[in-house]
Amino acid sequence: MANCPEALVALGYLYATGEGVLQDLAQARKLTLKAAKNHSPETQASLGIFYARGLGGSADAVEAVRWFRKAAGAGQRHWRVRLGIHV
Repeated sequence: MANCPEALVALGYLYATGEGVLQDLAQARKLTLKAAKNHSPETQASLGIFYARGLGGSADAVEAVRWFRKAAGAGQRHWRVRLGIHV
């Protein structure tokens, strides 16, 4: 599981929602970070949301934008538009 972004995302989702486990946003953020480092664009955008909203830790606008940019650079059109990157 350590190198499987899909498994990390699924487990992170469970912790974020509390579905089947006790809700733990810090654990969800940690798992999402691991998955995002494996170049999963959707997960990079999700991690940006964790940082932007301060979910599971402190809010960090700079870190949020960094992850949104990574997602946009990997082809996530929604984030390209939101960041004002020419599409």
